[in-house]
Amino acid sequence: MKKSEQYILFGIGVIIIFLGIFSFLYMERRLSPSFHVKPSNSPTSISYIIIHVAGDVKRPGVYRLPIGARVYEAIDRAGGSLPDADMDSLNLARVLKDGEKIFVPKRALAQTSLKSADNRLDINTMDKESLMRFPGIGEKLAERIIKYREAHGPFRDIDELKNVSGIGDKKLKNIKDYLNSSQKK
Repeated sequence: MKKSEQYILFGIGVIIIFLGIFSFLYMERRLSPSFHVKPSNSPTSISYIIIHVAGDVKRPGVYRLPIGARVYEAIDRAGGSLPDADMDSLNLARVLKDGEKIFVPKRALAQTSLKSADNRLDINTMDKESLMRFPGIGEKLAERIIKYREAHGPFRDIDELKNVSGIGDKKLKNIKDYLNSSQKK
């Protein structure tokens, strides 16, 4: 074999090797992810926050929002507030922090329920939904209050509420200031 033929074969071999390396690198690049994961302690690695929305909203739950989101955006993400929500008690423009819980309270009981002549509530005329607006009174306890009232007549004294199963001194103290003075003896 002549020297010129050897150079040509050597050149072709080098080209084949370069093509092989190039195609290998090209295929590896195509198969590997095209993004780079930043370490979790990097401040720019997360572009969202996780918050918990609870209380008087349509869909309470845990939501993902962009960094810099505000309270009103969290409430919107939870479907908006319910009719009895006390939106004035919240700073809707406040910027949220990761891991935060937003609680949307109901309006004060005295603003939303049946009132007596002295602007207090009359436990003897309230329906189940109105009773459930008291702090700590849910559906079952409201039903027990109504059943007790139907069986024993109207409450003559606020302390008589303690005869209803589930109402003790602490729960009574939480609702006492809302009630009509004729029942607070």
